[in-house]
Amino acid sequence: MGKKRGREDEEDEEVGGQRTSKRKRQPPRADLDIDKSIGTSNPKNNVKWAEVIMGLANPYSKNSNTSGAKTVNKQVKALNLEYGSTYTFIIGHLINEQLPHHNTDANFVPLTSIANSEHKNNIEKPIVNFLIAMNGPLGDRYNRALDAKGTLFFGMRYKVVSSSTVWGNSKPDSYVNDFITWEVELGIYDIKGKQKNLNKEEQKSLDDLRLTASKYINGFKTKKIVKGQVNNEK
Repeated sequence: MGKKRGREDEEDEEVGGQRTSKRKRQPPRADLDIDKSIGTSNPKNNVKWAEVIMGLANPYSKNSNTSGAKTVNKQVKALNLEYGSTYTFIIGHLINEQLPHHNTDANFVPLTSIANSEHKNNIEKPIVNFLIAMNGPLGDRYNRALDAKGTLFFGMRYKVVSSSTVWGNSKPDSYVNDFITWEVELGIYDIKGKQKNLNKEEQKSLDDLRLTASKYINGFKTKKIVKGQVNNEK
């Protein structure tokens, strides 16, 4: 979980005919990250899922380290030996490398290069671009806590799940999921990751945030939760 930081802004005030500077305490920036769950896998069919709630003021940076994908790396090598003339498999992230994630096998799955590119272009890149925009002037309204104690924030919930069905004739040592699904939701969360029941003013602000997000992520203009799926080609 990220640290909550407050900021004191200066505000001019006239006292006795003279201008003085008065410090005004601002709510902390919403730079928290909350792991709801990460890499829960079912050994029987290799289902994996990862979910994170991200504050809108986190300075996201790329971390492409896949050293934790020890088992998945072996799977990818086996797949490329077997199918290399037709498909190219790579180590694919569930939670993207530019978002808060764990560098463990639980966050990685074998994906064909085409499926990985689709996942990146369809949802990962739009999410990253939106969050980067939220760190600029566009996000001033949304990237601070909604209360003085810093316990309520606008945030984004992002969840990715691999399918329980098997791709092609892949064997246990080179198991591949048929597809991965993802869902994205914006909301007002507390520091434990629970969504708040909203009043009319908060709901209006959240609707406005979804409208802003729709410029980056397709679907938020009409939906509260945006979902999608990426298939490993056959």
